Amino acid sequence: LLGAAVRDPALLLSLEAGAQRKAQPATDFARAFLEDYTVGAGSFAEKDVVETARAFAGFFVEHGKLRLIERERDGGPKTILGRTGAWTADDAARIALGAEATPRRVVRGLFRWLVAETEEPSDALLAPLAAAFGRDSAIAPLVDRMLRSNLFFSHAAYRARIKCPVEFAVGLARACESLPPPARLGADLAA
Repeated sequence: LLGAAVRDPALLLSLEAGAQRKAQPATDFARAFLEDYTVGAGSFAEKDVVETARAFAGFFVEHGKLRLIERERDGGPKTILGRTGAWTADDAARIALGAEATPRRVVRGLFRWLVAETEEPSDALLAPLAAAFGRDSAIAPLVDRMLRSNLFFSHAAYRARIKCPVEFAVGLARACESLPPPARLGADLAA
């Protein structure tokens, strides 16, 4: 999933990384990659940003398609999150995914999204989930474990996620495999 995300032309263009040259690596893209998609803020140094940007050098978005231009690749040694080698974009994604901070960040985000938005989970609570996710990077078993846990019945989660009337009505319409016209739905909800 991470490998596909960093090769998405729309993502690259949104992060102003449509032309990643060897002489001018896209550090804004590398910072977003490390901070927003993998290890999170505070888990990397500025040198990691530059070296990660070098690993992604050579990718260009032309006419909405991703292209790799070999002469723009940086084949030199790079040190990303403490590991040194002639890393490519795939290697950078693998290294960032394998970093100790990435599973904790992913598990914490899923917990806040699925279980409780307002309560901050303790590290002790998340440690076994992060360890399991760190071994295989599989999202489905992680989500399954969270959804089947007793965390949903904790004080922080019980009745914390309540749908607004629009979400409830659209959910019912989708379950019935029909969607009423938006104007009519809005009028019915306003009444």
